[in-house]
Amino acid sequence: MPLDGTEDMMVWKTWSYGALHQGVTSLYGVGGSPPVRGLVHWGNRSTTVDYPPLALYELAVAGLAYQTFFPEFENTRWLNAAVKLPGLLSEIALTWCLYAFARRRYGIPAARWAALAYWANPASVLNGAVLGYLDPLTALPAMASIGMATLGPAMVAGALLALACLTKAQAVFLVPVVVLAAWNSSKTKPVWAAARTVAAAAIVALVVVLPYLFIGAGRNVAQGVSSLLRHDMLSAYEALRPGRSTFAELQDLAQKLAGQQAHICAEFVREAAEVYQRRGLLR
Repeated sequence: MPLDGTEDMMVWKTWSYGALHQGVTSLYGVGGSPPVRGLVHWGNRSTTVDYPPLALYELAVAGLAYQTFFPEFENTRWLNAAVKLPGLLSEIALTWCLYAFARRRYGIPAARWAALAYWANPASVLNGAVLGYLDPLTALPAMASIGMATLGPAMVAGALLALACLTKAQAVFLVPVVVLAAWNSSKTKPVWAAARTVAAAAIVALVVVLPYLFIGAGRNVAQGVSSLLRHDMLSAYEALRPGRSTFAELQDLAQKLAGQQAHICAEFVREAAEVYQRRGLLR
């Protein structure tokens, strides 16, 4: 946990500091036509926000805990640990949830294997505690939402789904999964179960976003989060699908990533292009 992690860690630290000193609700910017894009400052670093609001609240809590002991908010290994701590706690809770759900449906031996398979997975360890990504903060409510939808409490499932989506936007891809699980779990009123799931998610989302709407920052939030749609992440994932790209197209993608200072990703794409060419996976 004390390790620096990825470059994203510096972004989380900046948001954490900004949430405490600029105010969580002002980080996206407030008002404007078109909406202004807020800048978050920490020392000589400045950045914008493109994650949903709940992630900012979670980072604000981590920053507050750190600032209690280190008022200057310097960039130390303790700050690394503080920013990663919510993810570690989420991983612990997620492991317990996996055990509880698996035990209920498949028994204790299967539950132990399910929990161990997640907790001891090197990818899980690297993702949160080492590299510092926020995925565990999203995975916990997302997985719990699916579990609750299959067990029956549709409104709880919807509330948890909203928390996942409000932490990291990629969780929106789980919306049809949770709604379908709620539908299938109800033997008598599947439509009503699905409707309650969606309604609960909408209510929780409104509660979280309401402080932004109150100060006139709703459009700023929408602008910040929707900026993810303009990133190259999803198009790069699509380009790396077997049979989707030619060798030249992957080389062009690598060059584009290198031009954006994403040199490690660019090297991965070049390596993928060579492997795809050897294995006949190019278009």
